[in-house]
Amino acid sequence: MIPLNPTIKIIAAVPRRGAALLLAPLFALMVLGSIYGCAAVKRPTMPMVRIEGTKRPYFAGQILDIGHQEVMEYSGLVHRLAQADVVFIGETHDNPDHHLIQVQLLQSLLEKWGKLTLAVEFLPYEMQPIIDRYMAGAISEKDFLHQVEWRQTWGFDYHFYRPLLQLVKLRGGHVIAINAPQKLVKKVAKDGLDSLGPAERGLLPREIDLTDKAHREYLREIYGSHAHEKLKKFEFFYEAQCVWEETMAEHVADYLERKKGKIVVICGSGHIYYDFGIPKRLRRRCGARTATLIPYPVGREATIKRNIANFLWLTGKYFPRGHMGRHDKGSARPL
Repeated sequence: MIPLNPTIKIIAAVPRRGAALLLAPLFALMVLGSIYGCAAVKRPTMPMVRIEGTKRPYFAGQILDIGHQEVMEYSGLVHRLAQADVVFIGETHDNPDHHLIQVQLLQSLLEKWGKLTLAVEFLPYEMQPIIDRYMAGAISEKDFLHQVEWRQTWGFDYHFYRPLLQLVKLRGGHVIAINAPQKLVKKVAKDGLDSLGPAERGLLPREIDLTDKAHREYLREIYGSHAHEKLKKFEFFYEAQCVWEETMAEHVADYLERKKGKIVVICGSGHIYYDFGIPKRLRRRCGARTATLIPYPVGREATIKRNIANFLWLTGKYFPRGHMGRHDKGSARPL
């Protein structure tokens, strides 16, 4: 109830007894209104998730070891991740919380390992010379963004990714661009792998596995939300997704073969869900020990399958900003 302001003068004079009679119904209405108003208000329920086959609820802010169905401390997560050769950290591209988690984990893994290589989805591999020049200090950050054509190449806010690059640069580490050339992926999505000429095919991975049934079914669901007149056939869409993920897996594997050492891969969560995107294709090539962590936004009650990832970091609901204003689910960007 708002307190009366003693500086306000009442113009109409009302006898004391009359005032009491006039105000009594008003006070009664106020009391009844407050009682029934409170009764009508429902307390909001906190969004939660459950692991498939279990009843225990989990909430935003918790870190889950999916295999052991337990909540972890941050230090335990870092210890477990550090045992892998390649750590995949997913993201919903426009979710600030996810990028903060990535920076925090990258810093902790640098402390554990001493040095590492950062592999990034946000740049195609043909731009590697540009990022090498930037990391070496040969060009400015402004020139780097201009030369990679950031808005056209990726489009999500650069400030989400800047701390990652700056941290690795400060520690004298390497950054490798692993994404496929956009033009080729779009061409495959529209007309299929058979539409590529010999020179174009030579720019893509030597081996592209199209036989994973679980992966195919997962992407068939995504196809429904992405399909439009330029993506007439699911088969072409699926081939493009495999080109995308095989390219990233091959570039990580090739780097491991040449340089050894530890690698952190930053990519959309859809590329590591259920292991059949990049991680499985990487292990097929080099047998590296992998670990997957997915920052998972909890916006409503959901049931999570046990094989979605090794670890989940549950984050709060967020309001998507999208790719150049479009909504992004962090799974597979529209081609």
